[in-house]
Amino acid sequence: MGTGIAETLATVSGLVRPVVRTCHVGNNTANVWGWLALAGNAYLGMYDHTLYGVDENCIPWVVLGDDGRIEVCANQRGELRPEEVGEHVNRHLGRAEQKYFAHLNFGIFARYRDQDLFTSHYLLAERLSRQMNGRSVLIRSQEVLAERDLFTALILDFFRHRKLDLLFNRWVRTTGKKGYAVAKKIRSIEYGPGSTATIVAASSGTVFEGGAEELVAAFFDGMEKVSRRVRSAAPLGIISYPWFENYFNFLTYAATEARADPTQRVFYHAGGSSSQYYINHEPVQRGFRELTELLEAWGYLPPGSRVCVIPTFCCQLFATAPDALPQLEGLIEVWRDWLDRHRSVAARHVARLGETTEPFTVGEAVAQDLGASHAAEIRRRVERFNASDRNRLPIAHAADVGHPTYNKFGVAQHHLLGVEPRFPESFRQLTWGEAELLIKALGHLFIDRES
Repeated sequence: MGTGIAETLATVSGLVRPVVRTCHVGNNTANVWGWLALAGNAYLGMYDHTLYGVDENCIPWVVLGDDGRIEVCANQRGELRPEEVGEHVNRHLGRAEQKYFAHLNFGIFARYRDQDLFTSHYLLAERLSRQMNGRSVLIRSQEVLAERDLFTALILDFFRHRKLDLLFNRWVRTTGKKGYAVAKKIRSIEYGPGSTATIVAASSGTVFEGGAEELVAAFFDGMEKVSRRVRSAAPLGIISYPWFENYFNFLTYAATEARADPTQRVFYHAGGSSSQYYINHEPVQRGFRELTELLEAWGYLPPGSRVCVIPTFCCQLFATAPDALPQLEGLIEVWRDWLDRHRSVAARHVARLGETTEPFTVGEAVAQDLGASHAAEIRRRVERFNASDRNRLPIAHAADVGHPTYNKFGVAQHHLLGVEPRFPESFRQLTWGEAELLIKALGHLFIDRES
C-alpha cells in the first residue's frame, strides 16, 4: 500500500512475464480495463470456476448496462428472465437462492444475441483486452493446460507426500438427474495401500478412488472440457475432477514466473476489489506460509519467494474523453490537498488498509474524517466528471457487505469498446494506498445512491 504507483509500473514493465490480473468471467468493471491499459506488461487471467449467486462481482448469468442495470438475465437453468430487465443487479442478487450456490456458472447455458451468454462474456473480454494492451485473455483452465507438465508434477508430488488437502478443496462434477455442474467441498482425503487415495465430497459421497496418475487424468480431462465450453460453448458432457484452494492458485502463478526467470524472488499479482484483503485473513496467511515452504523445498519456487498483491481497484480513475481529463485532475488535486493537510490521519488509514480484512469499515472512517468542505468538494468534482465522461465513478465493492446500494458497477464494459483510458499524471504520483483510500472514501460518500 505504501509503494508509489509510478514505481510499481516501472518494476512491472521490466519483468520477463506479464503480471496476471485475476478476475472472473462476466461483467468486468472499468478498473480491470484501466489496469491493463495503464500497466502494459499485464494480462487478464479469468477464473472460470465461479458460483451462481455467490459471485456478486462479475455475475456472468446477466448482462449489465451502465450503473448495474440488468439488460439480460438468466436463472441457474439458463432460462431468460425478461421481467428482471431494467432492475438493479443488487436487488437481483438479494433474491438468489442458497440451494443453488454450489452451481458453477460455466454450467449455465443461456442464449444472448445468438451466442451462449457465458461465452459471449469471454469473447467480449478478449476484444477489450486486445484493445487495452494487445494481449489475450487466458482463462484458468486454459492456463493450466498450457502448463500441463508443471501441474502434473505438482499433483504427483502432493499425492506422494499425502498433502492433497493443501492443493484441492473442491470436487467438480455433473449431477446425475439434471446434469448441473456443481462444486462440492471435499470432506476427506484418505490414503490407502499401493499409493492410492479415496476422496469424499460433501453430499456427494466418494467421488474418487485410485492412484496419482488417475487423479491427474481426471483433472486434465476436466480442464479440457471446461476450456472448450468457455471458449466455444461446447457441451460439457460428464465431468468429475478436483479443484484448487484459492491460495494455491496465487502461488502457481509465481511458480510459472519462476520457471521463466529463475532470478525473480518477488512475484506480483494484480488484485481487484478484495484480493488484497482476502490475503490478510489469518487462515489464508497460514496456508500461504505452509504452501510456500513446501514449494520452495520441492524446487517449484526459489528460496525467499514473496507474492505482492497490487491493489488495482483504483485504476477506475481514468477518463475516456480529453475534455473530461481535467475534471479528474481536479478531483485528485482536492484529494491530495486533504492528504497534505491530514498526513498522520491518512497514514493511519493507509496502514489499516494494509492489514484489514474489512475494507468497508476503513472507507467509512475515511469518509467521516474528510470534513464537510473536502467531502462536498469531492462530491462536486465526481458529479462534474460523471456528467462529462463515458466512465462512471465510483465503482465500489466489498464482499458480503450486505448494504443494498454500496456495491456499484459503473460503466458497462461493452460501452468501453473503442475508447482509450486516460489517466491523470497526478494519479501516478500517488501511492497505491492513497489511491485505494480515495476509492473507499468515494464508495461511502455515494453509498446511498443506487447508481
